[in-house]
Amino acid sequence: MENNKMIECKADEFLHLVDVMQKYGATCSLEFQLFNLTDPFFGMVQQPIKAEYFENYGPKDDGDAIILYLGESEFLFPLSQNFFAKNISDCQIFLSIVSETNNYVAGLNSSAIPSKGIEEANNFEEVKDVYQMEANMYVTDYERELVELIRTLEFDDILDAASAIHTEEESANSKAFKAIRTDVKDGFLKRAENLKKLGALLAVANDEYRNEIELSEQLYREDEQ
Repeated sequence: MENNKMIECKADEFLHLVDVMQKYGATCSLEFQLFNLTDPFFGMVQQPIKAEYFENYGPKDDGDAIILYLGESEFLFPLSQNFFAKNISDCQIFLSIVSETNNYVAGLNSSAIPSKGIEEANNFEEVKDVYQMEANMYVTDYERELVELIRTLEFDDILDAASAIHTEEESANSKAFKAIRTDVKDGFLKRAENLKKLGALLAVANDEYRNEIELSEQLYREDEQ
């Protein structure tokens, strides 16, 4: 008999599970239940799903939130007012968002997900929040805006930006090869190295880029078998 018990999870794992649904083309239904009502308040049939992490969503630094997209609908769940739960079966992902502050529970049920996706869903590894690092890194408003922009860019945007950086990297390497003075040569080589790192980090910092690359690599491995 299948175990349908929901297990509490953190926001980053919730986002991971939604990413798995999106990566493997699963749709998701929603049932929104108020605590004081017997019947569901409203529901939605299977829709494409996507989620984003939104920092400081309010005008008065109200804290972070998760924005959930179901088809053309958009829902905002503040982390300070909600907790999350999961259940992963052998072919589906079930998620809950519960708010004791606002007296509701939102239940999400995915469509069928292949075994590879279920394996990926179960292999979540928690990543320490950059703002909670032991080094206590200070992040400026400009750096925060850059992070938020990278998270919203599409695959083609990241690909074009990384390609442009790669072009400058090759130019720096070419200038280093032609340079006569050692200090000039070293300067261009250092610039090429920094540009290479910048292009790579920019690409892998974007969820959509990573998902596209992982899917392409998976399809390539399947074709090779």
